[in-house]
Amino acid sequence: MNITVTGRHVDITESMREYAREKIQKLDKFKPKIIDLHITMDVEKYRQKVEATLKGKHFTIHAKEETGDIYSSIDLLIARLEKKLRSIKEKLQDHHKKSTKEVETILHVIPESEEKGIDEEKTVILRSEKLDGKPLFLEDAIIKLQDSHNLFFVFINAETNKINVIHKINSNEIGVIETL
Repeated sequence: MNITVTGRHVDITESMREYAREKIQKLDKFKPKIIDLHITMDVEKYRQKVEATLKGKHFTIHAKEETGDIYSSIDLLIARLEKKLRSIKEKLQDHHKKSTKEVETILHVIPESEEKGIDEEKTVILRSEKLDGKPLFLEDAIIKLQDSHNLFFVFINAETNKINVIHKINSNEIGVIETL
């Protein structure tokens, strides 16, 4: 990552430059995507502004922060850049997820006649369903289960982003199974 720190209406001291470089270390987790970072510090009376232009392979981010202290401006700027980078990273990850997943219901059938001495099991696929891969909240999944005639419902929990299964115990009770 190429880092450039410049000043407008201010001489950049070594401590300011080091402070900015130290705070930029927070962005190292995004390092493969960041190519160039240019930070400009500007002082006008009581306003101390910091601007940054961050260039990646497929994106450019521009951010500004202004406070009464140059160091707090740098802190806020880095927090804003980190938030924007995280947003870009999540968009790229979500873009590659598949929207539906296939789930198979498998039934193990054990033969009734034990006179023949057959102890092997036969696996029979009863049906195959495609489920929507969009995350749901638990309340929404319960409503879908109650509206359907199924005994269970598999979904991705929007709060934990993990696969959950809810099942009907009886007409008034519903059980929840959460994966680790």
